[in-house]
This record gives sequence, C-alpha cells and structure tokens, in this order.
Amino acid sequence: VVVVGALYGMRSTANSQVKEQVFISDANSLSMIVKNNRDTSGYTNVKLDKLQSTKQLPNNMAGYNGGDLLHAYGGKVSLATTQSTFTWTFASVPANACPAVRNKLNLSNPYATINNCAGDNPTDLVITEH
Repeated sequence: VVVVGALYGMRSTANSQVKEQVFISDANSLSMIVKNNRDTSGYTNVKLDKLQSTKQLPNNMAGYNGGDLLHAYGGKVSLATTQSTFTWTFASVPANACPAVRNKLNLSNPYATINNCAGDNPTDLVITEH
C-alpha cells in the first residue's frame, strides 16, 4: 500500500509539472502570436476569433480553432486589445499552481505586467504587454 501511495504521489507531481510546463509554453506562444499580428493600428485588430479561424493558436489548447479557448488547467482564456497593449486572461488557475506559473512567466517575459495570485483561491491570471 505504501508503494502504491508513493507511486501515485510521484505520478501526481509529474502530471502537475507537465501542466505547468504546457501552461507556460502556451502563454508565451499566445504572447508571440499577438505580437506577430500587430499592424499599423497596433493591437486593436487582433481578435481571438480571428486567431482561431486562421488556426494560429497552439493546437494542444482546447478551442484553438473555435469556441472557448481553454488553458492546461481547464479555465477559459480571453484576449483584450487596445492600440498599444494586449491582455491575456487565464481564468481559474489553481491556487497550488499559480505562484510557480506566475514566477516562471515573469522570468520568461520580464516586461509583462502580471497580477498576483489570490492565495488559497483560484486566480484569474492577467498578463498585459505592450
């Protein structure tokens, strides 16, 4: 029984690390995709439905080609744009995953503004870039 419990714990840790890596990779890809679609009006014309219909989003994400776009933890992903900024919102990032994900995103994109995690509650992680 102890061996089974230890194996389950190792598997659970491995699964959470994979989700974390996928989340970070997808978030960084989404940022680059928006930057690559900037035009003379800035980011204003970059819309999620257009990115979906042109199949530019990571194809491992549920909804990459239409409907609700979901991140590795199962929450919805939304995009808001202005002329000079864009904001990705990742809804309901689990409390136990948020700090590590946020820290790694800060390291990989030090110019982004990322809100703090909500402690013991799931966080809508909001990432804004110029």
